Parts: sequence; C-alpha cells; structure tokens
Amino acid sequence: MTHMVDKEAIAQRKYRRSSQDRVGIDLWVTVPGLDRHSAADLVAKALAQAGDTYGQVLPTSGGTYVWLASVNDGAKAPDRMAAWLAERGHDVRITVAPVDPTPQTLSDVAFPAAVMAYALGPAPLDAYPDGRPKAVWGLDPATTARLLREAAAWVAAAGRPMTVGRVSSVPVTAADAAEVTALQLQRNPLRLLLAAWPEHLGAMRRLVRFDAFGRMALTDLDRAAPSTTLVDAARDRLVEAALELDYGCVRQVFPGATEFGDGPHGYWRQHPGLWGSHIPDAQGIQLLNLAQLERASDLTGWHVRPVAPDRFLVEARDLDPWFAPEGPPTEVLARARADFGAAVLPRVSQVTPRTGRTYGPFPGDPCRADLFCPGDDSTHWLSAEDDDEESPPEPAFVPWHDSTPEPGQGRVEVDWTGVRGRARHGWVDLRVTVEGVDRRAAAAVVEDAVAAAAETRPYPLDAEGVPVDRVDVRPTAGGTWMLVNGDFSARLAAVVAELERSGVVAHVGPSEVPTAEDLTPSPVAACTVMSFVPEQPFLEWDRRPGHGGILPRWGVAPAVTRRLLTAAVAWTGPGSTAGVVQIPYTTEDALDVLTRDLEGDSPRLRMQGQGARVEFHDFATCGWAEAREDLDPFAQAAVATDRLLTWVDDITYGAVVVNQVASPLHSALTTPAWIAPHLLSSRVPEVQGIQLLTGAHLSLAHDLSDWDVEPVAPGRYLVRAKNLEPWLVRLADNGVITPREVRAKARADFGEMVMTMKMARNLRDARP
Repeated sequence: MTHMVDKEAIAQRKYRRSSQDRVGIDLWVTVPGLDRHSAADLVAKALAQAGDTYGQVLPTSGGTYVWLASVNDGAKAPDRMAAWLAERGHDVRITVAPVDPTPQTLSDVAFPAAVMAYALGPAPLDAYPDGRPKAVWGLDPATTARLLREAAAWVAAAGRPMTVGRVSSVPVTAADAAEVTALQLQRNPLRLLLAAWPEHLGAMRRLVRFDAFGRMALTDLDRAAPSTTLVDAARDRLVEAALELDYGCVRQVFPGATEFGDGPHGYWRQHPGLWGSHIPDAQGIQLLNLAQLERASDLTGWHVRPVAPDRFLVEARDLDPWFAPEGPPTEVLARARADFGAAVLPRVSQVTPRTGRTYGPFPGDPCRADLFCPGDDSTHWLSAEDDDEESPPEPAFVPWHDSTPEPGQGRVEVDWTGVRGRARHGWVDLRVTVEGVDRRAAAAVVEDAVAAAAETRPYPLDAEGVPVDRVDVRPTAGGTWMLVNGDFSARLAAVVAELERSGVVAHVGPSEVPTAEDLTPSPVAACTVMSFVPEQPFLEWDRRPGHGGILPRWGVAPAVTRRLLTAAVAWTGPGSTAGVVQIPYTTEDALDVLTRDLEGDSPRLRMQGQGARVEFHDFATCGWAEAREDLDPFAQAAVATDRLLTWVDDITYGAVVVNQVASPLHSALTTPAWIAPHLLSSRVPEVQGIQLLTGAHLSLAHDLSDWDVEPVAPGRYLVRAKNLEPWLVRLADNGVITPREVRAKARADFGEMVMTMKMARNLRDARP
C-alpha cells in the first residue's frame, strides 16, 4: 500500500495560518475505493491514533476534510495518520484542503438580503446562570434538514465552487453541502456561512448565513442584476417561508457581516423568546405576525397585506431610500421607528462594571416594566452586584387602587401574585367570580364596569380610530373570563374600582387553564381542511389605511357557523380551550364564548381539546385534526375523508393534509389562496392526495388518469391518488414529506387548476 504526505503544501499552509495569527490547519485526506462516509469514519480513527491531537473530520466529496485545532499538529499528525491507514491496507494521500482558508473579502458592496428568524419549538432554551440564553441553532432536526437542503440547492444553482465555515472554509458540493453544514451547525451556529464563489475565490456569488436561534439570511450577490430584482426575489423568499417565521425582513447588508441587526450589545439576540412579539428594528420590508403588528403606533404610511395565516407583509411605500447603497437616511429610519413604536424591542441595556456583560431589563418582557410591576420600573435582570439583595414579600391580595370603598360599596379582592405570574407579552387572562348571579349576568356586570372604566381612562387609538388596548369579556361557566391587553395594570385597576362602585362582591384571579407556552408539541396526523361556501364572494377590497388585499372576514352563513361550532365543541371534548390566550369553554357556554371570534375583519378561532384541534380562519376556511395513534395512516386518512363528506354540501373545496395536530391549516392553504380566496371555488391551493373538488375545478385539470374521481354529491367530486402511500408517508415516518417528484407529477396532472403567485399578483395589480 502506498501513502503520500504533501509536506511542502502542508508547511506552506502552516506558515500562512501562523502569519494570520490564527490557530488550526486544514487537511485533505484521499482514500481511494471508499465512499465519503466510510472514508471519513476511517480517517477519524486514524486521527484518534495520531496522539495528542484534536480535530474535526467531515465527510466531504472527493476527499475527507480534516481540521486540526493547532497549527503545530500539522507537523506530525499527517505522517502518523498516513502510516496507520497504510498498515491497514489502504492507499492514502494527505495534502491541504483545496480551498485556501485565508479570510476572503466578503463584499465591499451592500446587497438586499432576506433575513429570517424561524420559530423555535416550545422547549425552553438552555441559559447561563445570569439568564442569557445559550447560543444554539434551536430548530428540530427535520426542519433543519429541509432548510439545509433548500439552502444548498439555492447556493449550488449559481454553478460556482462552494464552501461552508467561519474561520475555516470547508469545500463542499451539492451532494454534501447540507450534511456538512448540519454538522457545523451542531458545533457552533454563530456566523456560519454557506457560499458560492467564482473560480478565483475573489468575490462571493451567493451566500446563506446562519446564526443562533434559527436565524438565516440569504443574499444573492448578482452585481449585474438591478437592485429591484434582488429585492423582489428576497421578498418572495420571505413570503414562501412566512408560516414558519417569527420574524423576517429584507434589508441592505454587507453579506457575511451585517445581516443580523441585533442592536447595541446584541440585545435582540439575548431575547429569542420575544421574537414572536417584537421586531429588532424598523426595515423597509418586514414580515410580521399579528402580535407584532398590534404593537405598532401608526402604519398609515406603509403597505400592509396578509400573506399567510397570522402573517403580514409590511412594506414602505417608497423603497428607494431603504435600498440605497449607503442605507436609509437618518430621518427615514427615525420616522419608521416612530411608526413601529412599541413593536421595536427597546435598545436599553445595563452593563455590569465587574463583568462587562450586557443585560436586558428582565427576562419576561423587557419592553414594559409597568406591565409586570405597577408603579415600579426598577425590575431588571440581576447583575452580580444584585445577587445578595432580597425583595420584601408581597401580600397574597392587594388593592389595585389607592381609594378605600365607601360604605355600601362592593368589595373586590385581587390575587396580585397570581395575576403577576400570569402576565404574558403585554396581556393577562383572568377569571372574575361575581357572587350571587348567573354567568350571563356576571359577564354583563363586568362588561358594564369595563365600559365605565374606558370612559374615565380612554383607550389609546391608532390612526384608524381603533383602540390599541382592549378588555375582552366572555361569559364562561366557571366565572367570567377576562383578557386585559396593553397597560393592563392601570386598566384592571380602573375596572376593579368600577366593580366596587357597582356594589358587587367579587374575586379577581388568574385564569387556571394551560397557557400556550404550557402546551406540549402535538403529533402528526391526517387533517381535514375545508373552504366553506361564503354568503357573498370574497371580492371586497380592504381600503383601510395601511392595509391591502381582499378584506378578511369569516363570511359563512350564521346557521352553518352555529352547526360548525356545535360540532367542534363536541369534537374537542370537555376541558377544551380556544385561542392563543386559552379561553375555557363548555357545551353550555360555547356559542356565547366563541361566536364573537368569527366576527369583524380579523376572524381567528382555535379550539383545542385532548388530542383534538379545530382551527377557523378568515375566508371561510377551517381545519380539523385529531391524534389517533390507534389508527394507521390509511385509517386516519379514511376518518379525515369521512369528515370531508359530512360537510360536502357546505364546502367549495376540501382536502386531507398531513400536518401537526396543533396546526391543521399549516401549509395546506398556500400564499395565493390567502391573497385570492375567491379562486378556491375553481382552483386548488396545492395538490394533495385526497381532495374534494367541484366541476369547475375538474374542468381545469390536465390529466387525471392516475387519480380516482368519484361523484359524492351534486357538483362535488372526491379525487384520490391511486397510490396514496407517498402522500401519507409522513404519518408512518414522522418528519418525512411527500417526495418532490410525486408532488411535481401531481401538479402537472392538475394543470391550470393549481393556484400560483402569478394569479395572486394579477389580482394585486388589478386593485381598484
């Protein structure tokens, strides 16, 4: 067996690394006759036998990449590794990695980038003793694998050499980029770059930057393309990933350096738990959820349009200043920050003199200390100097105002400790027990107190005259449920004072139902997705300032809505709750409690019970799901299909979609469906293995010879793939989705029936 060690190349690389004042040296080990994984396993064993050497081995194509943590290891380790491999009958060649790790010029020109913060799972992040979260990637393996495959394919499409790394530059190909990047993410996600370079490695062509807590940024460094083209492409990437993101934006960056605007001292990074309710800074194009949108002060100067359930694209009316080479002017940025107001995570920080570490105000909600401590804005993360201080104990019940009730007035006790502990992201859900009256009368008393309190302490209004804060009251059987949003401490104090003036005896405490943060991850199941026939077509344009697109509403006839809610209550079972804020309901009070959630311009209702979920959304859409571990995938699909047929006379489109039980509508209705919902009567948002269609749908199909088409009602047809296994495989192997080639073939079969972004854009361009 022959072995060769290119000592001259290794010596030159060692000198270069030392002159850069950097540790480590990279090697390239070739073992003919072995696939890259077998070769990497063997090289790892050889490295372990090389003595006091620490390094990393990666299964790259064309050779095994080895990173030695010390430059000095490059002197003896290669010879020892080669000798060990030769003794075991292997030919081997060891040289330096084909990519010179000299730090490359990332970019001297700014480009538009799609910056995305993916939603983390419900599990809490590990934290240091002072409360700062540890920097980890944070996304589940299945999501990570999919994102890395897509990122690698996008970078590889540039047709240039690819690398991944930070200090080191690991050469990768389309075949191994996703796997190697995943291994690097496990080690350290900070500032990890996956890039495509020209042959001379002089300037990047495409770049994906990864960072802790599920953050990614994609930049196309096409110097020949107009800036508007790059901005449009980045915006499309945000919209495509909308449902998976806590936050996203398109901003001008220096690729590989300035993608993630964390604010002074990395303040944004220290609070990933708040990314779903705040934004790091104002940008020209942002993807926000409703919680972030509601914190904004005045968006009348911005285009706001829904692009997915609970996701809105907020865009400046004039984008030119935001994508100028030097970035937005100071006055433009200042005005935008004022427009977004409390949505922007404050840039305040406290640095302890002894450690130099940075702390935010406190772990819960650093934006509004008064939300947690009425009259006390001193709450903050404890520094080392504060560790020995103790706070005086609080009484279990304290009044929420200074005045003492006059003789003849009522008495209201407030569980101060419980209410404080219940506060979450600027709102708190409570239970008000009023003695001596039934639930409807109790709710009426509380609503009267809320109305009277609003007269003495008016709600702040947005530019459209809509109250920013709110108090929501529901007549539940276990006591009046009340949600207090915004400045809830002062707001609740005013309500309590009005209750006492009304002469009632009551108790105010925290709601006892599980919070959204307490809910456990749900399993995957076959979900039923339905689009109901609206009373009137969804063609009314949203003309409110700062909005756009078709006006969102529920739109289903009241009689059908009552039937739906009654069925959903029975489906979810006893002990169920509704909404993100977890409103409790029973068969006795469900219609009183839940109907109002489907009224108005932003209808949203999620009902969850033990293993079951029903999700109502605007534009007459509804999703049903149930965890049935006792049923195999095909039996689950049969149950979901029967549910479709139960409502066959009331729906214009339906499908069986494999999703998490907690999110039956997730990815079932694509972006075009939310932008142009009136098209669902003749087109499908995405192909599925089982769909309920109308004759108008079928008239647009291309070739359904591989599908079973069965008439199930006048003008309604059940269309099923003859081979359902690829469509249900995710049930059998959690995390595996329908193969792309299967879905691509199905899209070709359905032809013009499948909705596209072009259809939606045509609607947008035709805005009246």
